[in-house]
Amino acid sequence: MKNNTKRILIITIVILGFFMSTFNNVSAENEPTIEIKPEFPTPESTITFTATIKDENTTDVRIVFQECDANAGICFTKQNISMNSVDLDTYEISFTLEHSEATYIQYSLVVNSNEGWKTYLDKTKFNLTEKQNDDNGKENNNKDNDTPGFEFIGLLISVIFILLIFDKRKR
Repeated sequence: MKNNTKRILIITIVILGFFMSTFNNVSAENEPTIEIKPEFPTPESTITFTATIKDENTTDVRIVFQECDANAGICFTKQNISMNSVDLDTYEISFTLEHSEATYIQYSLVVNSNEGWKTYLDKTKFNLTEKQNDDNGKENNNKDNDTPGFEFIGLLISVIFILLIFDKRKR
């Protein structure tokens, strides 16, 4: 009985490890990446998008973004801006956010190559931090340093426990 439980647990971990390593390698090689500076932008601040694209046939790169207010449940006018080529693989654009009530931005990267227009990172959300004043009346950025991705560990543990419960019921 205990051997079956150990086998199920080991097989589950090996299979999940295999799929996670395969998924990470495939997505990392083909997908463009975007870096946003500053790391913690505030409403009405100037932000810079830097896109890295590993396709030699890229002719045009555009960023399509909207400022949104989660409290009101609305998004403001969508903007479609052409990015400037910095070098062979890198494109960059800086612009100033317009809405003081915006709580996040959502963006997509649109790339034109020999294969035509293709959208990456469709409607990716990026939270803005609130402007806060310190004791001297100067603005401080509230830096929220959350690390996403730990939800998967909870899911994995839940699946293992469910498998163990079903295994015990069969006996």
